[in-house]
Amino acid sequence: MLNRVKENIKRGTKTKIRKLIDENEGAVTPEIIQQAAIESDGFAINILRDAAEYLSLGIEYLVTLFDIPLIILGGSIIEAGTVFLDLVKEASQKRLTSIFKNNLDIRYGQINENVASLGGALLVYKDIFKEPVIHVKQ
Repeated sequence: MLNRVKENIKRGTKTKIRKLIDENEGAVTPEIIQQAAIESDGFAINILRDAAEYLSLGIEYLVTLFDIPLIILGGSIIEAGTVFLDLVKEASQKRLTSIFKNNLDIRYGQINENVASLGGALLVYKDIFKEPVIHVKQ
């Protein structure tokens, strides 16, 4: 997403993102793309919409295969804010059949920098407290 914005700005695409980048010391961030989308910048909205479409494809596979009722999005994409989350929900609703889309909730997660550590700890916890297996020799 960020690379696509940089490439298009180099090509001269007219967008409010250019002005926001200049105000933010030249860095392209998800927040800048969201801000431009909030300001009705068509290019920024299309960037977020395309990213949402790709993400919704993965969500469709997960929900269809495993009947998952809740998708929690994490990582730097959270910085794109509610505009992106709404686009992901919209794209997912279009892709899924009614049996799945009526039971699906998509949200941003609240855990950021410690998520890998917590996941590792959970694996250890599950291993320590797993139900014992009794092997019977015949």
